[in-house]
Amino acid sequence: MMAHRRAARTTVRPNASQASTSRVVIRWESAHLKYAGVAMESCECSEQRWRDSSSFKRLPFTACCIGLVAVLASCGPGPTGSEPLELEFNLRTVGTGVDLDGYSLVIDSSPGVPLPSNGTTQIPDIAVGTHEFEILGIADNCRLVNDVTSGTFDVQSNFRMFWLEVFCLQESPGRIFYTTAAQRIRVRSGTGELLEELPVMGRSVTVTRDGERIAYDFEGDIWSAGADGSNPVNLTNTPESTEGRPNWSPDGQRITYHRSEALAAGYPDVYVINDDGSGATNLTPDSEGWPDGEPAWSPDGSKIVFRSYRTGNGDLYTISPDGTELVRLTEGNLDTNPRWSPDGQRIVFARFLDPYVEGTDFELFVINADGSGLTQLTDDVSFRSSEADWSPDGDWLIAGSRNLEGASGDVYDLYAMRANGTDIVRLTFFERAGLPIWIP
Repeated sequence: MMAHRRAARTTVRPNASQASTSRVVIRWESAHLKYAGVAMESCECSEQRWRDSSSFKRLPFTACCIGLVAVLASCGPGPTGSEPLELEFNLRTVGTGVDLDGYSLVIDSSPGVPLPSNGTTQIPDIAVGTHEFEILGIADNCRLVNDVTSGTFDVQSNFRMFWLEVFCLQESPGRIFYTTAAQRIRVRSGTGELLEELPVMGRSVTVTRDGERIAYDFEGDIWSAGADGSNPVNLTNTPESTEGRPNWSPDGQRITYHRSEALAAGYPDVYVINDDGSGATNLTPDSEGWPDGEPAWSPDGSKIVFRSYRTGNGDLYTISPDGTELVRLTEGNLDTNPRWSPDGQRIVFARFLDPYVEGTDFELFVINADGSGLTQLTDDVSFRSSEADWSPDGDWLIAGSRNLEGASGDVYDLYAMRANGTDIVRLTFFERAGLPIWIP
C-alpha cells in the first residue's frame, strides 16, 4: 500500500540573497523559459488577446510565449542593424499591505529606473542583445507572481513590452495546499510561493485546523498523514468502494467524504469516519440512485454542506453530522464544490450557469449559510472557475480557474481574488492545479 510514496520530498526554498535583501532578480531567455520551476519551449509570434485580470477587459496585442500572464513580450519584425530599442514595463500591484512607493529597475548594473506600483515606465535606448535586469524594493509581504529569479532577456524585436504583477498580503498569510492533475500534493504560501511538494499523492487534500495533519484520497481510499506527508495511513481500505474528497472536522477528530459503493451504480453518498478509520457512517442513505458528494464541514462543526442531485439538479444542502436536519440551500442547474467562510456565515461555490446554452460555463457564487443572499462573483464566459476556498481572514479567495482564450486555455491554475471577486491575480502557471484549501 506504500507504492504511491516517492523516495524523497522536494522542498523549494527562497533564494538566499532575496531573503536577505528583499529583492527579486528577474531574467528571461527568449529561446527557453523557466517559469515557476517549469521549463517551457519558446513559441511563435501570433495574434492573441490579453486579459486584464483586474477588470476582465481583453486587449488585442501580438505576443510571443502567450500564456505568461505576468510577463508578455510584444513581437514584430526584427531590428535593422544595431539601433537601440525602447522597453516598456507595465506594473500592477494588488493585495493588502501594498507599498505604494514603487520599485526600482536595474538593467546591466546601470542606475536604477523608478517603477510605479501601478503604472507604466518606458526605457529608451536599450541595445539589441542580451541583458540582465533586477527589480528592487519588493516588500517582504509581496511577491512577483511569475517567481522567476535568474536568467537573461534577449532584445531582438523593434519594441518590448513587459507586464509584471505583484501580489501582497499582510503578515501570516497562511499556506495553500492543493493537488495537480498528476495527483501531486503541493504547498504554497498565501502569495503563491512554492514551499513544498509532499511525498504522497492524491486527487484532493484537506488539512486539520492546526495544520498538523492532512487527509487525501488516493486510488479510491481515504488516507491520512502528517502535514509533511510522513506516516501515511489508509483509513478506509475498501476495495469494493471508491472514496474521495475528504474534509476534516474542525476538531480534527473526524473526516467527511463521499463513497461510491460498487453495487450502487457508482452513485456516491456522504460519509463521516473517525480519524483512526473507525466508525464509517452513511449520512445520506435516503438518496439511493442520486449522487451526493463534495462535503465540507462548517467551522463550528454543527453542519456539513454538500452537493446533491436528489431533485434532479445539482443543488447544495446542509446536514447535521448525525444525518439529521437536511436543508436545501440552492436551486441551480449545477452547484458544486462548496466551502465555508472562516466565520461560518457564507459559502462559496461554483455554478454552471446553463448547461443548455452554448458558451456558458462555471462561475463563482457566494450565499449566506441559510441559503439567502445569492451573489455572483465572477462573470466571464471565457474564464472558468470550478472551485474556491477562503483565506484565513475571509478577505480573499483562492480559486482553481482557467482562461479559455489564451494558450493555457485547457490548463487549470490557482488564482487569488478578493472575496467580492475583484483584483484577480494568477499565482501558478501551467500546473493543472485545483481543489485548493487555505489554512492559517
